[in-house]
Amino acid sequence: NPNPGPEPPPQPQPAPLDFGPLLNGIAEFFTGLPSAIVGAFAGFFSSLLVGFAQPLLEIVKVFLLHSVDVFKYSSYWFSIVGIISLFYVLLFFLAGFKFLAGSYDAEQRASAKEWLKNIIIILVIVNTSLLWYGLMVGLSSGVANALWSTGLEPVLTLELNPLNLIWLIFLVLAIVPAVITLFFRQLIIIMGVMLFPIGLFLYFVEPLRSYGLFLLNLIGIALLMPFVDVVLLIA
Repeated sequence: NPNPGPEPPPQPQPAPLDFGPLLNGIAEFFTGLPSAIVGAFAGFFSSLLVGFAQPLLEIVKVFLLHSVDVFKYSSYWFSIVGIISLFYVLLFFLAGFKFLAGSYDAEQRASAKEWLKNIIIILVIVNTSLLWYGLMVGLSSGVANALWSTGLEPVLTLELNPLNLIWLIFLVLAIVPAVITLFFRQLIIIMGVMLFPIGLFLYFVEPLRSYGLFLLNLIGIALLMPFVDVVLLIA
């Protein structure tokens, strides 16, 4: 018998397929998908808020730092004061009538003296009301400038970060009413050139005092509005 040849080497066995890493990767993908969607949505919404808030911040800055020159509207003030001066004669007539009617009544005489005193006050303050009003507007603008330089400038000049979504939401919620109130403040300040002397006149006429007090309170609120808005934005 011939000698047999060498035995053939053993054939390698195929390795079993391992789908574990593939399945783990698919599971991780679908597990992280909701957080990725939420992150993408938050980034998109934050970018919209930044684009919306940036011009509003510039508007707030203009409203706070721009002082209305009330003397530009002095022609309207002269017209209103001219109309008010037509009532001086009527007021003097009423005061004189009270003196005559109350010549034997101490209470009527006291009322007539009060009317006469108020008429003199009206003559003085109404004819100088533009100067007083300009002084108050300038003081209000000075306070706004001081608040801007000390507390609000860092808020309005910082770089808005889209990643801070909650802070952006609160900032926009504070800026929108600030822009609206500051806009109406500018209108009231301009109209106040005419409303201020009318309010002073009505305040010192006893039957019309409530109307004058309303107009003066409205102007006072407009003058204090920058301080309130600045506090809200800083907070």
